[in-house]
Amino acid sequence: MSEFEVEERRAEMNKLAQVLEDEFNASIDALSRHGDGLKSEITSLTSIADNLSSSAEAVAAASEEATANASTVAASSEQLTHSIEEINNQISRASGTVSTSTNDVKSANEIGRSLAASTKEITDILKLITDIASQTNLLALNATIEAARAGEAGKGFAVVANEVKSLATQTQRATEDIRDKVDTIQERTDAMIQALARIDTGIGGVASAFEEIATAVDEQRSATGEIARNISDAAAGTQEVSRNIGTVAQEALETKSISDRIGQTVIAVTEANEDLRRRVAKMAERIRQNG
Repeated sequence: MSEFEVEERRAEMNKLAQVLEDEFNASIDALSRHGDGLKSEITSLTSIADNLSSSAEAVAAASEEATANASTVAASSEQLTHSIEEINNQISRASGTVSTSTNDVKSANEIGRSLAASTKEITDILKLITDIASQTNLLALNATIEAARAGEAGKGFAVVANEVKSLATQTQRATEDIRDKVDTIQERTDAMIQALARIDTGIGGVASAFEEIATAVDEQRSATGEIARNISDAAAGTQEVSRNIGTVAQEALETKSISDRIGQTVIAVTEANEDLRRRVAKMAERIRQNG
């Protein structure tokens, strides 16, 4: 083989070695670029997983706090319900007392009216007695005059007439005294009837107020029951959120773990690329030397 042919062969081998090295390096560079891009994506994925894990922890903590608050509100709502029931029972007892008092006032009012009617009847009877006493007194006076005219024969009759007149006068005074007392009783009876009427009106107002309070308590009880149901639903919802957030947190940890493994693989591939680059360079150098 001539020297020219040897040089020509050496040139071809050098050219082949350079082409081989260039193509391998181009492939290795492309693979490295993809690896670098993958590293960037893995870094982003790891950051997202970390943020997701942190957010999940924050949401879980907030959910636990919300659940605790819901439990506290539910307990307060239950206590409020018991208080409302106690108030309702007290109102029922008070309403029963008011109803009894109303009946008592009505009974007393009827007794007062009956007493007023009786005192009026007594007044009428006293008037009749007074009229009779006046007539008797007048008759006794006439009898006394007639007895005086009769002289000695009318003395006995005059004594009787004077006695009758005296009794009539006493009866009239006693009747007037009784009338005064009956008038006093009548006035007090009228005052009692008026007072009972005012008491009845007042009790009616109290009864109406109790009814309004009872209605308000019923409405409050309904509202409290609705609050309790809403709190229960909210507590169930926060518990469901806690469970879901727990799943998200677990998946975020798994995602980060996978990302870390992929990152290690990319590092290994990058190191393998550099090793391949060195091997290709050595192989190209041997080709050049052997050429």
